[in-house]
Amino acid sequence: MASQPLRVGNGAGFWGDNLDAPFLLARDGRLDVLTLEYLAELTLAILGHLRSKDPEAGYVTDFPDLIERLSPIFREQEGLKLVTNAGGLNPPACARRCAEILARAGHDDTLLAAVTGDDVLDQIPGWLREGVDLSHMETGAPIATVADRLVVANAYLGAWPIADALRSGGRVVITGRVADASLT
Repeated sequence: MASQPLRVGNGAGFWGDNLDAPFLLARDGRLDVLTLEYLAELTLAILGHLRSKDPEAGYVTDFPDLIERLSPIFREQEGLKLVTNAGGLNPPACARRCAEILARAGHDDTLLAAVTGDDVLDQIPGWLREGVDLSHMETGAPIATVADRLVVANAYLGAWPIADALRSGGRVVITGRVADASLT
């Protein structure tokens, strides 16, 4: 049995990229999956500072606006899926905000999935107490020398949690830090 091709298009390469690109790609109607890659290490640091001021912050703030703009396209193209790391340091809060927007637009049936597990900042103190070696891979300096100044600490997740979310019916999958290729 021959498999069908999966048409994936990426509409963002960083936070601040062309805001029209994802809309135009989705509107074209030839995609099965629209991906949006927003995160760099600097972006995570910015999101960390935002989250330190508001526990509901920490995600790409213009992503919910894009979801609102895409909502008519989701209605027209029922098979279109979206995978993004716009969740930054707070995928659940980002998903809640997007769910509110989609519900207002009449998309109560659009399933959102938040992939978490990459944010390990709160685990660092315990690891240090347990003697886990978290030394700098190039200099060998122990993380304890900077632990009190850390703003973010993330493990790069792979594609499996995204695939699981899609298999479970997720139509909009919002992650935190994943390896860039994992979005596709």
